[in-house]
Amino acid sequence: MSFNLGKTLNFKVSLFFIVVLSLLIVILSAISLYAFRQFSINTATEHLRTAAEITRVHLTEAMITGVIDQRQSFLLRLAEVQNLKSAYVVRSPLIDQQYGQDRKGEYMPNEFEKDVLQSGEPRFDFFDNNGEIIFRGTIPYIARDEGSPNCLQCHSVPPGSVLGAITMTMSVTALRHNALLTVTGIIGVVIVCVLILFILLHYLLRPISNTAEAVENATQKAIAGNFKSHIEKQTNDEIGKIADDMNRLLRFLDSGLNKIGDHITQLIDRKPMSGENLLLATIDMVEHLTQISHYKMAIEEDEAKIDVYRRLVSTIDDRFFQSKAQYSIYEIANDKSALFPILIDDEQTCCWCNQQILTAPEKCRVFHTGHPINGIIQPDICYSFIHAKDGEKHYPMCFPIFQSGIVGSVLQLVVRESEKENILAALPYISAYLRDTAPVLEVRRLMETLKESTLRDPLTGLNNRR
Repeated sequence: MSFNLGKTLNFKVSLFFIVVLSLLIVILSAISLYAFRQFSINTATEHLRTAAEITRVHLTEAMITGVIDQRQSFLLRLAEVQNLKSAYVVRSPLIDQQYGQDRKGEYMPNEFEKDVLQSGEPRFDFFDNNGEIIFRGTIPYIARDEGSPNCLQCHSVPPGSVLGAITMTMSVTALRHNALLTVTGIIGVVIVCVLILFILLHYLLRPISNTAEAVENATQKAIAGNFKSHIEKQTNDEIGKIADDMNRLLRFLDSGLNKIGDHITQLIDRKPMSGENLLLATIDMVEHLTQISHYKMAIEEDEAKIDVYRRLVSTIDDRFFQSKAQYSIYEIANDKSALFPILIDDEQTCCWCNQQILTAPEKCRVFHTGHPINGIIQPDICYSFIHAKDGEKHYPMCFPIFQSGIVGSVLQLVVRESEKENILAALPYISAYLRDTAPVLEVRRLMETLKESTLRDPLTGLNNRR
């Protein structure tokens, strides 16, 4: 199954950057919002602490100068300071014990403020007021015996006691708005920078993805037997070297396989067909050439001529026929006056040709012309062949086996309908087997002739050997 490697690589890189960018934006947004929130809280807290300290100083001076009863007007004017919404003071129960319950406009403490008066620790929180974010802080005033004047000069309480608390509120809507604008600006800058980086990286990765795609396509074609692909060199770095090396490898394979095919063609007359996988065709030719070489060594060690014939048809049967081969082998008499059936379907009776050819060899087209006949391509080329022996359509494939320059034997393969394609493809190999068989048969036939002559006239045979 083929796929586009370049597009897959680009997709993976793009997906990686999209995921990284998304995570970066989410993390950066969370960090920025948290940081600005803390910054806003700290800023508002410091503002309220500063305002509370100013108020404490003012109240202390008011008590010394005897104008403490005018503190409420000061607190009202204090609320007019920018961003401050309100400011009021609440008493501690210790002050009520000393000065009575007359509060002169002071507020009664709520639960939030009672907690501060009891613990002595400031408290801060946010709440929403009709869409406006309000920051509230309640800061306690602690009695100290240091400084001049100090709290204990006016209040009869132990040092560290909570004298009261001031509650102030301020709007932080503007701070939140500014924080959101700042975060949005930061995220926008990050997105722009990442997009620029993505474009630059895509530009740098494009030669890699293009080269990878070209290598993948060239590899797929090479697997199919086409080694003529060319990969364009796009850079002068390692990627460009990969393209150059791949091109050299393809040229080397194409040239080498063609040379091997040309050399083998000279031996077995087999050429890769148009559109055929060059690599598989070359492997097929080399394998058959090896088998032919082994066959040749085997028949050279066969002592009798009949053993050579049997090995020939057995080899062709095993390697080129799916079912058991049907065949005939005829040998020409020395005086060319008769044909002798040597092997016919491993029997000794003539059954595939008209028996007239046995006494009239000229009726055998192969013997008469010295050329092979192809009954698959020309079904009616031979009039002596019996086409239907068992009701099935058969096709004769007859080959001359030359000995001393003349037809000495004839191999007839009887091909079934289902075997036609296999045998047509195997013709170059069958011809190669026959070509290697011919000289061995010639030697064996000569040896048998000499042996027969010696048996008939030992003296003549001896003289002939001399």
